[in-house]
Amino acid sequence: MTRNASTLLATLIVGLLMLAPGTASAATWGSQAETCGGFNTSERGSGQMDKYGRLYVPCSVNDAGQHSNYVAVFDTNGTRIQTIPLRFGLPGNPTGTDRGSDVAPSPDGSYLYVIHYSTYTTFRFNRQPDGSYVVDPAWRLKDYPNKFGGTARPLGQFLATDAQGYIYFSSGLWACNVECTDDGIVKYDPAGNVVTRFGEKAGGSWALGQSHGSFGGVAVTADGRRVFVVDINNSRVQRFDRAADGSYGAVLAMGMDQNVDPNRWGACNFGRAGALPQALAAPYDLAMSANGELLVLNTTCLAHPGFYADVTPWTIEVQRFAQDGTHRGVINALTQKTCTDNPATANDERNYCRVHGIAVDHTGGIHLPQAKALLRPAAGWSDAGADAGGGGPMGGVAAPLPAPAP
Repeated sequence: MTRNASTLLATLIVGLLMLAPGTASAATWGSQAETCGGFNTSERGSGQMDKYGRLYVPCSVNDAGQHSNYVAVFDTNGTRIQTIPLRFGLPGNPTGTDRGSDVAPSPDGSYLYVIHYSTYTTFRFNRQPDGSYVVDPAWRLKDYPNKFGGTARPLGQFLATDAQGYIYFSSGLWACNVECTDDGIVKYDPAGNVVTRFGEKAGGSWALGQSHGSFGGVAVTADGRRVFVVDINNSRVQRFDRAADGSYGAVLAMGMDQNVDPNRWGACNFGRAGALPQALAAPYDLAMSANGELLVLNTTCLAHPGFYADVTPWTIEVQRFAQDGTHRGVINALTQKTCTDNPATANDERNYCRVHGIAVDHTGGIHLPQAKALLRPAAGWSDAGADAGGGGPMGGVAAPLPAPAP
């Protein structure tokens, strides 16, 4: 981190508290400035670990504060060890960099699957002998069957991988497929062939397996048996389990439901006194820790002033859930990020100051690029026991790195 970045500590992050579930005590988390994001209103910054515990996160601003699209790689200690320029080789910009919205690695990190932000399209980057990555122009995700008997292009903003190398693609978030009426989750093999699809967009529905508006961030256990997807406009997370025939069906939801939130206000409809501790607010994204805890990012309402009169401006909230839906606590990050970071949108606070992407490293550090924040756990914090059915993204415990080539 540069000197300029480190001086943001006092102004960017004022405080961070994690409320331990089931107790009245609170543990203080450390924090530091993270300058890899915050370029404009549309930052995502989702990411995932490989089996070696390395975290990959797309960024759009370098340490000097300059626009520079790349993937940042963090080791098991949460230290940045590499930056990978995102050169997609697209017409009109064959050698320049373009922004990515999400990245998911193959188990050993030899491939990186990256979604190109503005086209909603997934690309594969192949690792070279020197450790660099180059886009594979011949690889693509195949079209998938839609519910109307035809096919749809895989357009979306989020994806994840499991320890067998399968890819889970979330088709949605303003990416129109078949007249914007066929959002779903598609499972692919590493070659880009369709394995199965599940989930369905249905306006006004609270039924399990259906979304209202759009599916967003996706996380999957290492064994691929459980897939977690945010149902943005219903302000909830749905869990899909794999059946014996390889299909997936929704089995539970966490967050809001039709009984407590029939008008879909999300957490905007609840006071901050703890009336509904697990209340979610348009959760665009979630991440899975090494031991399998779900970290769900609250977006609208809590990320900026204007909705809650009693909330200090620029509050970011992350909800903690076990895989069985049990609410495990809340992490509140109080920042001094302001909309003036982008003067072009300074008058549009409710649009610019939201946070849409989250990633977690092997130490439990929470990366929020759009807020320019990296949240460090308190000493002794652990998510042990959160895993109720399969390890984290690549199995929980980091595997030893392979020996360097002779």
